[in-house]
Amino acid sequence: MTDLFRHQRGSKWRRRDLHVYLGFVPGGSDAARLALNNRRSNFPRFSMTSAIAFFPWWAVPEAVPEAVTWGPIRLIPYQRGQAPGDGNGVAQTDLDAMLQAYATRPGKPIRRATLLEVDAWRLGEDPEPVLRRFFTAREAIGFAGLAARDLFEGHFGYGCFHNFSLVVQRYQPGKGDMFAFTMRRRDGGARHVWSTDEFAFQCPLHVDSNARMPPLDAALVQLLMDDTLPVSWSEAITEYNHANTDSIDVPTHVEMVMMKSAFELLFGVNPDARSFEHALTRLLTTIPTPPSPVEGPLAAKWMQAFPRSSRLYQAWAREFCSRRGGGGPWQQARGSLRMVRSCAPCFCVFTFPLGAEEAGQRARPVCDQRGGSGTSELHRRVSSSRAYGFPGG
Repeated sequence: MTDLFRHQRGSKWRRRDLHVYLGFVPGGSDAARLALNNRRSNFPRFSMTSAIAFFPWWAVPEAVPEAVTWGPIRLIPYQRGQAPGDGNGVAQTDLDAMLQAYATRPGKPIRRATLLEVDAWRLGEDPEPVLRRFFTAREAIGFAGLAARDLFEGHFGYGCFHNFSLVVQRYQPGKGDMFAFTMRRRDGGARHVWSTDEFAFQCPLHVDSNARMPPLDAALVQLLMDDTLPVSWSEAITEYNHANTDSIDVPTHVEMVMMKSAFELLFGVNPDARSFEHALTRLLTTIPTPPSPVEGPLAAKWMQAFPRSSRLYQAWAREFCSRRGGGGPWQQARGSLRMVRSCAPCFCVFTFPLGAEEAGQRARPVCDQRGGSGTSELHRRVSSSRAYGFPGG
């Protein structure tokens, strides 16, 4: 690591000096920090006001060779050595050098990715003024991806929120093999500078970099990019997204608590099961009921556990809310889940995106540019889920 930083006369810098350049000194007295900070003038300065934003683990379909514009968002396909070329504010050689540090597995750099531009910002410019919008776009695109994914289809059509990990990376034009990134810390943050020949970010094991995601709903993405939408909706989308990472670092009970919080924020309900039931009833009245009653061991157990519930989704709602009971959400959610642990995440995959899209359509009915209600595909998928026995019956 220290080999990357040499004095102008060729001598290597000490690791302690490297920490000073990155902006923090591990340990030491205030006097030592002051003395070392005063030596910054001896360090070469790297002007890294240029940046790119990209999704390393998600690529737009190969059938889309050109840039795609969704309202304020512009998605540009990247292919190593070929696209997008030199006409987008960044040289192709710089792009190839920077993305060399992202690998699907050891020694296998990614060959395809998706570059991101937002509002008036373009690749190669200073990202500071639009950082918030970058990550609003990430939440919007990630949510649209979660809403479009298919279940029980093996590796086809499935992805998690970490498929849509977004990187905003600074670099120096002409030196794309050297880059900087900042890591969040409890006491602030720290910037690190590396070269691509000595460092690689590897695709997480729970992310399928070859996932063939269904087409994303562009109108839904545009809706979620609208800054005039209620703050509670944005918070709900964020809660839902981070409850769907599939990461083993996020316990199942934590995902359950986050998903329930997402429903409460979206529907504007309290933790009480009855208010949650009423919100689901209003949502599911637009979905046709199964032609015949849903039967099976899961349905029988649910109705036996909650005999006052006349519909399966009501029993599911009561089970879901019981995890937020007397002992508090964390203790209760870790308790003995009857059926929620396996079924609730699947049901949420359909119902929450449907609720978000219908709420958005009520707020902005003109945002749908497809000429329909904007929920036909989600309606179809939720109806199909009920036919397979999910608790919509």
